[in-house]
Amino acid sequence: MPQPFRPDVLSELDHVLAAADTDSSPWRTPDGSGDPDAREYVPDHQTLEDLLRIPIEQGHASSQQSGRVAKSLDAYVAHELRRAGFPASAVFPRPRQPRVLAGEVADLEAEVQTMLQALADHETHGSRLRPAALRQAINRVAGSLPGSTDANILGRFYVKQVDVVVSDWRRGPDVLVSGKSMFSSYLNNKNNRYEEAIGEATNLRDRYPLAAMGSKTPPRRSPSHDSSRTCSTRS
Repeated sequence: MPQPFRPDVLSELDHVLAAADTDSSPWRTPDGSGDPDAREYVPDHQTLEDLLRIPIEQGHASSQQSGRVAKSLDAYVAHELRRAGFPASAVFPRPRQPRVLAGEVADLEAEVQTMLQALADHETHGSRLRPAALRQAINRVAGSLPGSTDANILGRFYVKQVDVVVSDWRRGPDVLVSGKSMFSSYLNNKNNRYEEAIGEATNLRDRYPLAAMGSKTPPRRSPSHDSSRTCSTRS
């Protein structure tokens, strides 16, 4: 089938997300709970493992320069938000291209994909659609979807590229997730990471006071024991 988008970094993860279970609910009643309304969230650790395996096996775990490990984490967080019940059309990055596309044009996207598939089926045996202008027009429409590779959010002071977003184009963002990965020298870089987190949170919070935001710093080991260990911060 004709592809209007070139493969991006997330393209090598799409097959993992396509195979992941998104139908069963991740919400469970805690064992031994006497409260019928009590719920606990059960993460999809297998999908996280499968997503991280790809950049690690490619040798990207030893350096943060490529950003491949961080991209796998971004894809996983978006996957978990969809599992948690957020509308798939409102969670970005999407598990397909374009990674960011307003949910309001989802019906248009579906019709374009149907048109592309019909074109591919027609040309299966090497017979190109005629006239050529019609074929070219179909591909131009597919490549003109108003999508984007990145989620750029207008903050109070500057536009911020956010790694994972739950947003409605009319209402604005509800959840904003950004990550900072450190593969070495944690103690030397921690102050810079905190300054960035505070600045980015202020920039976005001032414009979107109702959006869910937070901060988490999960080091692999205690940084006081080994400053070379991997750490990822998300806000």
